[in-house]
Amino acid sequence: MIKLMENPPIYLELYQALAHFVARQQLVIRAVIELGVQPETLVGVGAWRGKTPQVGTWGDEWEFFFHGGGCELRSLQSGEPIDWNGPDPLAFGRMSFLHHLKWRLENEPGLPELRAFVAEHDMIAVLDLIQELIEGGVVTPDCHIEPGTPTAEQAA
Repeated sequence: MIKLMENPPIYLELYQALAHFVARQQLVIRAVIELGVQPETLVGVGAWRGKTPQVGTWGDEWEFFFHGGGCELRSLQSGEPIDWNGPDPLAFGRMSFLHHLKWRLENEPGLPELRAFVAEHDMIAVLDLIQELIEGGVVTPDCHIEPGTPTAEQAA
């Protein structure tokens, strides 16, 4: 397994950004459940049909959009996009992560290593870094953060 603290800091920062995104996806899963759809049923295109509208608002702060086998929330105030593709509540989609990371880099401070990397390369090049985390055993090939990898607090 790759040792995050023995590699360039960008790997730890990327790991923390992935963990942040997986945690934010739990909000989408909560919305999905409250909208009457069980996450495990989101297999295949349109599994939400007949259970909830495809588009609408959830609470006072979010709009939702069901697509294929997933759902995206978008903050009405900040525009933050959080997209989750079901049915696995702990998996992340690489492109969904990039979309969220782009928003974070444009709207939040921090993430200096990723910010510099994207400025030098481009957003899509982050996929290569994720692949390196997969090859290093920090992320599984099916896009789960590997158990036992240090949390941000433990790594700091």
